[in-house]
Amino acid sequence: MATKTYCAYAMECLMTHLTESRTRLKFASVSDLWDLYHHRIDLSAPLEAPTPSELYIWYSHPASHAVRIVDGLKETNPLDRAIQTAAISSYACLPSLFVKRNSNIYPRIDPIICTRDELQGLQVNMVLLHNFQPPTKDPMAWELGRHGIRISLDHPTLRDGKRAYKAYTPSDIRERGFPDKPTVIASLMSLILDNIRSVDLEEEWDQYNADLVTFEGESVGLSYRIWAAWKEWAIRQPESRINGAYEEVQEDSAEED
Repeated sequence: MATKTYCAYAMECLMTHLTESRTRLKFASVSDLWDLYHHRIDLSAPLEAPTPSELYIWYSHPASHAVRIVDGLKETNPLDRAIQTAAISSYACLPSLFVKRNSNIYPRIDPIICTRDELQGLQVNMVLLHNFQPPTKDPMAWELGRHGIRISLDHPTLRDGKRAYKAYTPSDIRERGFPDKPTVIASLMSLILDNIRSVDLEEEWDQYNADLVTFEGESVGLSYRIWAAWKEWAIRQPESRINGAYEEVQEDSAEED
């Protein structure tokens, strides 16, 4: 599952991109320094993702709604490269979080021109989905509170065997307060079918040849404020000054969508 260590590296990648820095702390360095900062020993987050897995990163701020990257990444190894790509491409999907203004702090942040105070509310969020199970025709073959679900079906507007699908992560289901599994399934089918009416689950599950895939993965977030406090501490540590603690930023990292 995703960890705050991964979020710290995502924020490291984003701020490096926004400030046009040519170097940043390596993924392994962030992991080690994050653990030291929290007085943990040998508890580092895994530096490789489970296979198969999917990574989603999005940003949120009190002044705006959270915006998720649309497709996410299905190629999550090497994990550091996946986080780099998703962190920057997710930022590119953001609307303006703040009122545009002149700033001599981070002049390249556009359309998000931030003052230091405004950055305090920025948060990076991510979820690493894993443990995908084969499709099943049973809409109840999952555990509420543990699994996320992805439903695919034959959409009336699609041709040539194409199917429509949408998913709820475990966090999505919990945040929406669904009381039971039938309510979750009906809500997701209604979204796929672009319906504002309720779905007759017994009839329409078979009618649209629906199937279900279960997966696991909890979302986690980290604020810029917490990351900045850690980074200020980290750059003063001897571990951040050793040879190999930093990596050069590749040009294509800042340009990928």
